[in-house]
Amino acid sequence: MGADGGRVAGSGRFRQVLFLRRVAAAYCDIHSKREPIAFLTVFARRNEVSEMTARLICVGASLLGVMVGSCLPVASKQQAEAKTDPVTGTASPSPAAPVAEVPLEIAINQFPSGYQGRWAKTASDCSIDPEHSENVISLQGRLLKFHESAGTMTAGKRMTSKKIQAEFDFVGEGEKWTKSIGFEMSENREKLTRTDGESGATYHYVRCPKLMAG
Repeated sequence: MGADGGRVAGSGRFRQVLFLRRVAAAYCDIHSKREPIAFLTVFARRNEVSEMTARLICVGASLLGVMVGSCLPVASKQQAEAKTDPVTGTASPSPAAPVAEVPLEIAINQFPSGYQGRWAKTASDCSIDPEHSENVISLQGRLLKFHESAGTMTAGKRMTSKKIQAEFDFVGEGEKWTKSIGFEMSENREKLTRTDGESGATYHYVRCPKLMAG
């Protein structure tokens, strides 16, 4: 091989080394920045090439097995995060996000049917009359009964399928008062949380058998 041939071969190897160096730079920059458009601009300026060349370098890097696909725009976040099924070889979708409770804001003047019944702090308290214990409450129609007092719902809102907020006129021990109270049921509708509108104090109950509804 002549001197010219040696120079051509050397020049070719130099270009290969330079290309691989750019590929490595692309890989490092992508993993440190994760900014597709900004990366292409900076990479092109740093290596004195056009953005189109920078794009081609990214493509070349991906063909060499370097995970640089994030330097190019993707169709959607779901596609970018999709995982491949090892059996079928097809991409499986990302798990769906939990569905949030849709606000209802429906006016009510009594407890919805799912709330009505007897609720106690523990299942063993269910047999106690609500009027004689602070551990038991009864929700029936418009009435809220618990230890030595009873409240009548005067206005309320069903905030979601599991949450209501209502105003009550109470009487008990010779006194009268008004109070705002919130009620929220658990996902399985077997637990209830009562929240005092003034103090913010919360009280937790479990549903009692239907035979003890009052």
